[in-house]
Amino acid sequence: QYLGYAISPILNAAIARALSKPIFDRRVFLIENLGFVTPTAARRISYDEALKFERVHNDIYRRFGFDLTPIGPAPIDARVRNILRLADANI
Repeated sequence: QYLGYAISPILNAAIARALSKPIFDRRVFLIENLGFVTPTAARRISYDEALKFERVHNDIYRRFGFDLTPIGPAPIDARVRNILRLADANI
């Protein structure tokens, strides 16, 4: 989707199969962007591309019926604590 390709029949069948069984938790932690991107040799995406990538993830998860729990910008240790707290609250 991000690159503009259609979902292939094989991928579509795999998605349908995965969604038809209780394999995945319906809640997804969406790690929001930090407001910037620092390029590295491995990370060559621009900030605008990162925002588009984030929107695509958000839209696709919602389309397939997942409940998104946003994890906002914060230092990594604070994000991890937030995820653990939220996950523990629903066990």
